[in-house]
Amino acid sequence: MPGPGYAGGILRLRLAPRGNRAKKRLRETSLRMTATPNQAAGTEYSGRQGRCDRVVFRPRSGVDVNEALQNFCDWLSNTSISLTIQTITWIIPAVQTVHILCVALVMSCMAMMDLRLIGVAGRKYSMSRTVSRFVPWVWCAVPVLLATGIILIIGEPSRELLNPYFRTKMASLAVVILITFFVQWQNTKDANYWEARKIAAGAAGVVSLLLWVGIVTCGRWIAYY
Repeated sequence: MPGPGYAGGILRLRLAPRGNRAKKRLRETSLRMTATPNQAAGTEYSGRQGRCDRVVFRPRSGVDVNEALQNFCDWLSNTSISLTIQTITWIIPAVQTVHILCVALVMSCMAMMDLRLIGVAGRKYSMSRTVSRFVPWVWCAVPVLLATGIILIIGEPSRELLNPYFRTKMASLAVVILITFFVQWQNTKDANYWEARKIAAGAAGVVSLLLWVGIVTCGRWIAYY
């Protein structure tokens, strides 16, 4: 048998028996052993049972992200703060109400800005004025969205973190925040920046509006996954 320096893994050994039976068919035996990284690639080994012709190492699979995330969710759901949110029945409905109100505020402001960038609404106002008027409201609402979202995650971690719609929502939110910041930043540097680049402004408006619609859609589908 292998020495004590082995670590977990499955080694497949092809053994050649000694004596008169050496010409018979080799028998294949699967043994659960431990192996160091150097021994994992393949080695030869002689023992009392015979000669090892070949060692095939089947490494354990890598870290399963979903399993690790599930373990984290199980741990988080059993923390005192999560149990408090779960047991006090009014917390989640109240937090969800605030969350939805902030979503409505952000969507209203972003729709006004995006439609102006596209050029289909608010044409009597300059793009600079529209951006300066509505974007500050977005920055006021986003921190509240994040805070209420974190509370909801802590209260129901498996419902959120294991949900593909939640992940899509978070990725879309990160992208649209970057777009909004870029639009405001260029507008601050040059009030006529977007007026002189109507195609770029329209593209930014379309992408931003579609992302916000996708964020709201994913937010609703989280509950039905």
